[in-house]
Amino acid sequence: MTETIAWNLACRCGNGVGKAPGRTADAAIPNQPPSGWTGSLGPGVRWEQWPRSLNTGLPMMHVLTIWLPGDFQRRGLRAEGEHADESEGTNAWDIVEPTIDIWLIPRVDPNAGKAPVELWGDEVGPGGYVNPSTGGRSLAGWAEPLFALSHLGGTAFPVQAMPEGLTPWYLELEEISGLNFGGGGNAQIDLESDAFDWACG
Repeated sequence: MTETIAWNLACRCGNGVGKAPGRTADAAIPNQPPSGWTGSLGPGVRWEQWPRSLNTGLPMMHVLTIWLPGDFQRRGLRAEGEHADESEGTNAWDIVEPTIDIWLIPRVDPNAGKAPVELWGDEVGPGGYVNPSTGGRSLAGWAEPLFALSHLGGTAFPVQAMPEGLTPWYLELEEISGLNFGGGGNAQIDLESDAFDWACG
């Protein structure tokens, strides 16, 4: 069995990469081609095929398109009418964001390949999931460099409670490319179970 890897999303910031567009670069641009992009430029579908808001009928806003590593390719395209958009109308016509390259960067994360669970104190979860907190509001030393980064898999940092139903194959997004989770919030989207949750900061 091969080892599962978790990934940070690193966005182009000038001549380097950082944790979100418009931020200060904290590393050099990787040597490999980008793994996707964020911004208004969509996933390369004709305008007639663009997903529409059920509330407004307008094209939904594009947040990111990303190539998923094999382990994270868990599900295919959705059946018509299977999911309903309950947004307040954010859409691709009214929200215009620049196109920014995204790279997937391996992250050293003891929880890679493990389903995130809510833990207290020194508890260890099923499958060996390790609590990133020291028991209070502070993070363990190993967890500090992983905090507040958009990433695939590994340690989850939900702003409020841990969402139910997360598998090891989830995407955690911080506020990038027009996303607004109430200031300092984030979202978890599971690529296998369809679990989805977000919370404001």
